[in-house]
Amino acid sequence: MDDYIQRLEEKGRKYLEGGDYGKAVKTFNKALAIRENHVIRNNLAMAHYLAGDYDTCLRSLQLNLADGAIPNPYAHSLACLALVKTGQLRAARTQLEKAIKEMDEGTRALARSGKPLAPWNEYAVIVLRAAGALQDHRLVYELYNKWRDRQSNWESAYFGGVAAFNLKKYRQAASCWASIANVWRPFMTMQRVAVLADRGNIPHFTLEYVHFDQDKIMKMAEGALDDPVKMRQMISDSTVRLFYLTIILEEEMDIKLRKLFLSYIIRYGGEWGCRLGKDWLLSPAINDELKITAAMALVENGVLQPGEPVQMYIDNQQREVYLREYIFSPETEAKMARVYEKAMNLARGGKVKEAARLLEVPLLEEGNAYPPAMILLVRLYHNQGEEKKKQQLIDMLESFSENMDDLKLHFEMAYMYLDIEEIDKAVKHVAAIESKRPPAENKEFEKMLSELLMKIYMENEINVYSDFMIQEYRRQVEDKRLAISPSLTQGMKNMPANWLSAACQSYSLAPERLRNDRERQITALLQEEENLQKIIQGMEPTGQELLRYLLQREGWSRINTLTRKFGSMDDDGFYWEDEPPVSTLGQLWLRCLIFIGRAKINGRNTKIAAVPNELRPVLCRLLS
Repeated sequence: MDDYIQRLEEKGRKYLEGGDYGKAVKTFNKALAIRENHVIRNNLAMAHYLAGDYDTCLRSLQLNLADGAIPNPYAHSLACLALVKTGQLRAARTQLEKAIKEMDEGTRALARSGKPLAPWNEYAVIVLRAAGALQDHRLVYELYNKWRDRQSNWESAYFGGVAAFNLKKYRQAASCWASIANVWRPFMTMQRVAVLADRGNIPHFTLEYVHFDQDKIMKMAEGALDDPVKMRQMISDSTVRLFYLTIILEEEMDIKLRKLFLSYIIRYGGEWGCRLGKDWLLSPAINDELKITAAMALVENGVLQPGEPVQMYIDNQQREVYLREYIFSPETEAKMARVYEKAMNLARGGKVKEAARLLEVPLLEEGNAYPPAMILLVRLYHNQGEEKKKQQLIDMLESFSENMDDLKLHFEMAYMYLDIEEIDKAVKHVAAIESKRPPAENKEFEKMLSELLMKIYMENEINVYSDFMIQEYRRQVEDKRLAISPSLTQGMKNMPANWLSAACQSYSLAPERLRNDRERQITALLQEEENLQKIIQGMEPTGQELLRYLLQREGWSRINTLTRKFGSMDDDGFYWEDEPPVSTLGQLWLRCLIFIGRAKINGRNTKIAAVPNELRPVLCRLLS
């Protein structure tokens, strides 16, 4: 009979976990009809609670709550949750106090008897939830710290972080969530939410003691999409707000989705959303694309006025930026193409002011968008010394280039920057062009890119061109195909022969004469855990941090995310035998602890860094 009751309990739990609360109630009642059991009764009450039947939940718990019943902090905590839902706050507080008392007494009794504490410590999660339901954030945080050494459940750290966040102890919240980042990736992004809140970049809001259900929130969003009232209601929910922030701040997420969610959170987030948008405009911690999205959402809300200057931290400096909405349509393009040709003819004839005026009316006054005409107007303003007007147009063009997947526009802007003598920005657009390099060989593309590179570097000092060629050699290595989970063999095959010699030297190995033998030398060294332990111990903290960062993200990450966090490889050169790399990324690559290359992600050739597959389990242990 005991086996039968156990099978019924397991069946009921599956129904409970699957959300079929009606079947869970029937199954648990069937088991209780055979024999009373306090654990099954707790589960029955939880099924009623999750179904929203709080009164029946409380009735189901009466036997477990009665005087003389065995200590049951779970039952008292669940009763507290149900009493809060029915507005009986004083009774809820009484049940919470009993739960805490029984929790402490029970763990002490178990410790004295030498019995395992693990099953009892699992009750800590629901006790924390109960205290959170009473909005007693200080008590939640105190209990978390009091019990933290005995807890193995990640939910305790999650709720500890929620309590710290609500108390505006943002650094402590970040620490709690970072400790469970290996359980679920969004916890790492939540850590960043807490860090930004600590810096004043995210206005305070109070979190609920519940987990966000990603699928449920996305369904809510679909249902509210065309209804501003529903959208405002949804964004006012702190759990939804936190979920949206984790998407917006997750650098591995598609930038279009991040910008869409940011626009929602500002447009429908009321005063809080507008304050977030304004704070982000001046934050060096937020990328420029998100700042432009925030600014346009503030324009839509009427907080900022189109055409008026706004202070933003952009291009690594704080300055005025002009914002306005532009019209894109086939009719606009046809009209502006004709205006553009007339302006070109005027400019060729030396009538620069007339050409500029002809373009200003449709572009700046009417708000028509036509990048070729805007680029021409930038050149005209440059020749006339109209710096403020020139910068206004450049800001608009940069916004277009970030939001439009248009290689031609990047080429045109690179040439524009060359003409107005802003070489660094031209190089930035060359980098964007290379990142969007077509997957198949494209002779026309390669010819255009070669001509652009020639113009950039051959017209400058010879040493600049030499530096570029060195960078170009390394870029060719970085552009080789790489799996997301590469083997040591694949990663080393991508490395030039002189890098393998440098790798051997970095490990105090005399490089063998043949390339294959050098690869075997390095593989043999790295496959010994004792060797890896010594390597990790002798490594700079930033190198350890970068490896941890990758391992928490399934062993790989996009390179642009890593360069923002750990620095670029710009000064690493190519001849690593003579001059080893100085960047953290370069040093780890030299030692074959990571490899860099391009992988196909969402249909694009994306540059990534990845830890060799064979080393991941061992490095996880050593760096934990």
